[in-house]
Formats: sequence, C-alpha cells, structure tokens
Amino acid sequence: PSLVAWGLTTGSPFMNSGVTSLTALMAKTDLDGEAYATLHGEEEYAYLVSAYSLWVGVASLLLAVVGFGRLAQSVPKTVRSGFKWGCTVAILASAVPNGLLARGSTELKTAVRYSALGSVQTAVKSLAPAATGFVSVTNLLYVTLNPFVWSPIPASLFVLSTAFVM
Repeated sequence: PSLVAWGLTTGSPFMNSGVTSLTALMAKTDLDGEAYATLHGEEEYAYLVSAYSLWVGVASLLLAVVGFGRLAQSVPKTVRSGFKWGCTVAILASAVPNGLLARGSTELKTAVRYSALGSVQTAVKSLAPAATGFVSVTNLLYVTLNPFVWSPIPASLFVLSTAFVM
C-alpha cells in the first residue's frame, strides 16, 4: 500500500505513460491479469484494465487535490532514483525475453516449463506466490543462456528499437 501511494504521488513522465506505466504493472499484479485473461478472454481483460486505469486516474486526482504531492517532495532523491531504477530493471527483465521470441510469452512459457528452470519456477511459485518478479528473472536467465531460441526477425527488431531508444 505504501509503495502504491508513493508511486501514485510521484511526478515522473516516464513512470506514468506507455510501457512503464505503474498502472499497468499494478493492474497485472492486483487483478491477477494472466489468470483473468485466461478465464475471461483478452477483450474482457482489456475492459477491466481500462476501468482500473480510470479509477487509478481518479485516485491520482484526489491525491493531488488533497496535497499528497508535497509528501512526495519529502522522499529523499536517492529513494526516488532507486525506485525508478527498480521499475526500469523489472520492466526490462519482463520485456526482453518476450521481445526475442517469435511468439512472445506463449513460446517463452512453454520453453521455460520444459527446461530445468521450469521446476524451479514451479517450486518458488508454490512456496511464495507473491514472488512474481522471480518468474521474470528466470525467464530472462533462460533467454540469455539459450540464444539459439531467439527468432531472427523479432530479435533484430527488438535490438534495433532498443538501440534507437537509447
């Protein structure tokens, strides 16, 4: 809750839009996005995330009116910087593996499931269901250690777009 409140009250244009949106990250974890999409379909999940995003926007406006921005000003710069770097690493760890494979996360989940890392992921998920970052890290580890699974076109587009952004 405190991380969510802090995330909503900080003013970084890089953390509030696009693929780095904290709203998208919160929607995936708070709403259990993958399970919901599996049960109800992608279109219903898109409606749910849209509604969730609107409510987060309303909450952000209310926090701004109440003056939570001043509270965010008192957070040390090193903490804000660390938070942004943490978000960056988390987004990178989840995006890179999907970007290097032709069928993205579908292919990645299947490949990891049948590798040695699949049993480790299953064990960690059963012991600590909240450790969702572990899945991203093991997926990144799998793709890094197995470059032969990279698809040429998605991998080259991913590398070029990353180089362009940097």
